[in-house]
Amino acid sequence: MKTRRLPWLVTAPLVWLALFPAWIWLRRHERRILRVGRPLDFDECADARSAGVLQPETIRVAVTSPLPTPGAALLRGLAQVTRFPLDPPIGMALGYGIYLDESAAESRATLVHECVHVAQFESLGGRLTFLHRYLHECLRESYWTSPMEAEANRIAAEVCSRPA
Repeated sequence: MKTRRLPWLVTAPLVWLALFPAWIWLRRHERRILRVGRPLDFDECADARSAGVLQPETIRVAVTSPLPTPGAALLRGLAQVTRFPLDPPIGMALGYGIYLDESAAESRATLVHECVHVAQFESLGGRLTFLHRYLHECLRESYWTSPMEAEANRIAAEVCSRPA
C-alpha cells in the first residue's frame, strides 16, 4: 500500500503530544498483563526466541475482547490528520505484556508478530524509546507501511513458515 509521508513538522509535535500519555497507558496495562496473563508455553518461547526476544520467559499473554486502546478521543483526533488505524487491533505488545483478542488467541502468526515488537523494545533499550519510534513511524509513514510493522510481519511470516 503506497501512502504519502506526512511532513516531519506535522508528525514531530503529534508524537510529543501523544508520547507521555501513551507511555503511562502502556505501563499501566503492561503491569495488568504481567499480573493476570499466562506465560508462554515451550513452543511459544521457542518462537519468541526465533523472533529475537532475549527474555521470552518474562512475557505474559492476556486474552480479552475487544482489546483496550489508549485515549479513544486522542486516537480519533490523530486519525483525522494521519493514517493511524481506528479499527480495534487483534494483538498488542506492551513491554513484556501481550494482549491478544479472543479471535486471535490461537493465532501463532499474531503472537509471533507481537513477540517481534517485544524484541524491538528490548533492542531499542526500553519502552519509551520503542514507543517514540513506533509512534513516529506510524504517524509519519502510516501504520500499515511503518518499518517496525513491516519487520514484525516479515519475521512472523519467516518463523511461522517453519514447523512449530
